[in-house]
Amino acid sequence: MKISRRDFMKVLSVGLAGGYFGLKTGDSIASGMGGDGCGCGGSTPDIDPPPGAAFTDPAILLNKSVKSGVVEVSLEAKVTPININGQMADLLTCNGSYPAPTIKVRNGDKLIVNLKNSLSMLGTNILGHDRDITNLHTHGLHVSPSGNADNMMVMLMSGDTFTYEYDLSMQEPGSLNFYHPHIHGSVAEQYWGGLAGALDVADEISALSGFETHILFLKDISLSGAEPEPYTSMMDYMHGKEGNTVMVNGLVNPVLSIIPGQVQRWRIISASNARFYKLSLENHTLYVVGTEGELLDKPYTMSSLLLSPGERADVLMGMRHIMGMM
Repeated sequence: MKISRRDFMKVLSVGLAGGYFGLKTGDSIASGMGGDGCGCGGSTPDIDPPPGAAFTDPAILLNKSVKSGVVEVSLEAKVTPININGQMADLLTCNGSYPAPTIKVRNGDKLIVNLKNSLSMLGTNILGHDRDITNLHTHGLHVSPSGNADNMMVMLMSGDTFTYEYDLSMQEPGSLNFYHPHIHGSVAEQYWGGLAGALDVADEISALSGFETHILFLKDISLSGAEPEPYTSMMDYMHGKEGNTVMVNGLVNPVLSIIPGQVQRWRIISASNARFYKLSLENHTLYVVGTEGELLDKPYTMSSLLLSPGERADVLMGMRHIMGMM
């Protein structure tokens, strides 16, 4: 992991052309995982919409702490009207954002999350579980599963609040994680409806500091009227649901600009319940520098990248010269 930026740039020494390109997935692949509704199943469409709006990163949660080594943030789970590709829908959000805001921390920090449950009147699902009850689970952190840390047995009724505290002394620097509810019986629907956000652990090496960095939060959804399409069968819970609208940071095929000679770092989270993503950029190579666990020892070149539900990847991307382009 002790590698210089020069070493990275040697690997990435490609001629670059200016311009812009739309972010899009290639083939979307179905496979079986089952479990808590974050599995897989459904069709295998090709996702190739026209270029959409300008790319934006997810919002970043404000650190309310003034103490060094302490990050304190507030989250409120609530229903919020969100524009999904031109259609307004009442989605489940944290702080009114879709996707939920990004939490930024460092190795060794104490993370404090003040969670308020403002979900109400959602009723019960076909399994008989109250969809208003929620909690918080950190996906990928090396933290305690008990007490007021990553305790999935905590259950917040509508109107309840709870303060979570996480000791990040064992967390790998540069790792990319995310958070979402984990109430058994309703986790799949709350995750499907929008309650998920990135949890970014900062690097401790300088090799990647010079690259413009973006978080790409991949998520799909289907709507039924002005709400997320409901779970209506046991197969929905066992295999998960695939949506007919695929988004990056809540936008359909957003356009991310890049300048001549630039290499960008994309930190990608597959936050779909069931969809597998085969990611590629036509005529370009992906340089994988990290996975969900930590940064790698060197960049690894790949023509495409397959991400399963919940999987993360850290890649460097540079536009190379293509004959006739621009």
